[in-house]
Amino acid sequence: MVVERVLTPDLMYRAALVVAIVDIAFASLLAWRIGTEGVRRARWTIPAISGVFWFGVWMAVHALYWERVYSHVFPAWSRFVIPPVYGLGFAGVAALWRWIALRAPRLAVPVFVALWGATGALTHAYAVYGRGLLEKSPMLQHLTPASAIVFATFEFGFYGCVILTAASLTQARIDRRRERPGANDTPLSASPG
Repeated sequence: MVVERVLTPDLMYRAALVVAIVDIAFASLLAWRIGTEGVRRARWTIPAISGVFWFGVWMAVHALYWERVYSHVFPAWSRFVIPPVYGLGFAGVAALWRWIALRAPRLAVPVFVALWGATGALTHAYAVYGRGLLEKSPMLQHLTPASAIVFATFEFGFYGCVILTAASLTQARIDRRRERPGANDTPLSASPG
């Protein structure tokens, strides 16, 4: 007989504390290194990276946890529909969070990360109360709604940091390519010698 692992509220709260500390350090580093100007420059890379990131997260989640968790709350047909739909949806969310974050001078990075944290809280509140996530999934039945939502808040804050990091690095690479002499020349656009 195989014993199914279950998560406990105590474990989730301890994990949330660790992730909260990581979020604070990560967001502080990003605020120092890229700041509001970096968020401003990454106009298109933030939503693009977010879309790719969330598509990847949902593909991984479905590969690793479909049977134990998500098959209990989503219909079977949605298994391969959710990743692209959520990828596109969260790309739009990232664009909105970027826009809102830029309305907070000098605080764009922490606001962006906090908005992703709020997204985690809202999506998981819906999953818990609207989809019955905790009751339907044997792996999660011992969790309390608060423990699941608190952890998700800091988990999504971390994801916001990852998205911002990847978008910033991608934007820096794009900017370097644009600045390089001849980088945009093609055989048709080059002037005759």
